[in-house]
Order: sequence, then C-alpha cells, then structure tokens
Amino acid sequence: MFRIFRSTGIIVTLIILFCILTWLHSLTNATAYEESRYGMTGFRAISERLTNPSVVAAWCGFLFVMAEIAALVFVNRFHLLNKTSGLPALCYVLLIGGVPSIHLLDPAAIAAIFLTIAFARLTISFRSERFSPEYFSAAICIALATFFFRYAYFFMLMVWFCILFFRPGYWREWVSSLLGFFFPFFWLFCWHYLFEDNTTYVSGVFNEMFTFERVMPQLSASFAVFAILCAVITVFSILYLFHRVRSQKIIVRNGYYLLMLMLMLSCMITLIAPDTLPSAWYLLSVPPSFYLSYYLENSRSSFWNNAIITLMVVVTCVIQYIHFFFE
Repeated sequence: MFRIFRSTGIIVTLIILFCILTWLHSLTNATAYEESRYGMTGFRAISERLTNPSVVAAWCGFLFVMAEIAALVFVNRFHLLNKTSGLPALCYVLLIGGVPSIHLLDPAAIAAIFLTIAFARLTISFRSERFSPEYFSAAICIALATFFFRYAYFFMLMVWFCILFFRPGYWREWVSSLLGFFFPFFWLFCWHYLFEDNTTYVSGVFNEMFTFERVMPQLSASFAVFAILCAVITVFSILYLFHRVRSQKIIVRNGYYLLMLMLMLSCMITLIAPDTLPSAWYLLSVPPSFYLSYYLENSRSSFWNNAIITLMVVVTCVIQYIHFFFE
C-alpha cells in the first residue's frame, strides 16, 4: 500500500487537492443550471434562492460534498477500519471525481450526508444491548434526506433490517423508528398549516415521493466505462472483505453487512427510477468507499494496491480532460 496512506495529514491534503481539481471546471464555468426533478421540498428551498449561472450551484454542491467527506471521517471513528483514517473520504472523492456531470448542486449529494449520519447512528446502536434511541435519530436523518432526494425513504429498510437481525427485538425500537421518520413531516405540516394555511402540502409531498418515472437516462460513454471500472473494483474489494470478515469483531461485521444493504438499496433506486443516474452516483459511492478502504488498509499486496489507486486516478484524469476540452 502507498506509504502516504499511513499519514492522516497527507490524506487530508490529497482529499482537498482532488476535490478542487475534479471540480475546477464546474467551479469556474458559468452555464445555465438545470434543477434536478428528483429534488424535494428542502432542495427546492435552496435552489430557488440561487442565481441562474451554474457557478453558484457548483460552489454550493462543492460545500455539500465537503460536508459528506467530513461525515465519512466521522463514521470511521467507529472502527470500521483498523484505525481512524481519512481513507474512505479519499476513496469517495476518487469515485465521484470520475463523474464530472454531477459536479453541481444535486439533491442526492445532500441526501448522502444525512444517510451517512444515519448509518453512523445505526453502528452506534450495535454497542448497546438495551433499548437504543439511535433508531429514532437514524429515522429522522432518513426523513431529512427524503426532504432533498425523492427516494431516500427506501433507506428506512436499513433501520428495520438492524432491528430485525441485530437487535434483541425491542418493540419500542420499531415504534421509535416510525415516530422518528414521521416527526419531520409532522413539523412540516404544522409549519404550512400555521403560517401558510395549507393543509394539503404534506400529502402532496407524499404523492411526489411515491411517483416513479421509468425514463432511461442519456449516459455518456465515459460514465459507463468509469461505472464498470468501479463495479469491478467494488466486487473485488467485497470478495476480499468477506474472505476476512469472520476474523473481525461482530460490531464491525454488522457494519459492513449494513453497508452491503445500503449499496443494494442504492442500486434498487436506480433500477426503479433509472433517470436518477448519474445523480444517484453520490449514494452509490458511499459503501464502495469503505470496501475499497478496507482492502487498501489490510491487503499485503503492494502491487495491487498501487495498481488500483493508480488506475482510478488515471481514468479520472482522462475523463476530466475529455469533459474540460470536448464537452
């Protein structure tokens, strides 16, 4: 493995450097900004206050990505890797860096922050054998993610999966998860009822949440190539992880199982609503960032470690070059 991965300071420097370089074209190129149709009420509240050029939207999106990077570092404090590291954040930057078309203000980018925090709350619950209030917190985070990305509510299955398979079966945790999910919607209803005298707004939000549009997206060839490369690397990392996962603590094993479910739910969203691509790449990139980090952290093969990172960096640079000069 690269020696630089053992230095937290160098990893943080690389994260910032890669973020700036991969977002440079979007941050400096002013074009018309097209709002995502999968953005919900929270996302529209932000996008409606922006000026039309995409530079402003790109800077807002860049700040949300930096917040997601901070959330990934926070999650890794719960020892999914052998030691606290910024490696998952670096892998996440590499994964989204190869898709320059999403380097704008995007509802999935904001939702990814809340979903990562929800995942962190769920991993905390593994440490308690008593009734855990973390399921209430995780459900609130998923509801807030749904305020920005239409189909984020699918990730409530993560909460119920944990309660069903990783918990002793406290009925209060089932109830608290439901209360946590509907709590933000209750406040949204109260706000519109008290200040706008609108009693049907929340029902309209729920109708929008359960509206599915099977429109095939127009994906570029560079995105297809990069997605296939990332899929191969992810499968390779998962196979390596499952070969070693039995030697890990049960809390760590549960965390990686939960990441697998998160990846499956993200894929399911893209199958149900294909037009969410490439926007949903922000969600699809979260679990692989941990799987790849686990491989880089534990593999003894310097050749494959160097080859994987070098290949991802080179492909990302080529895609950025094509996007900058030819698109």
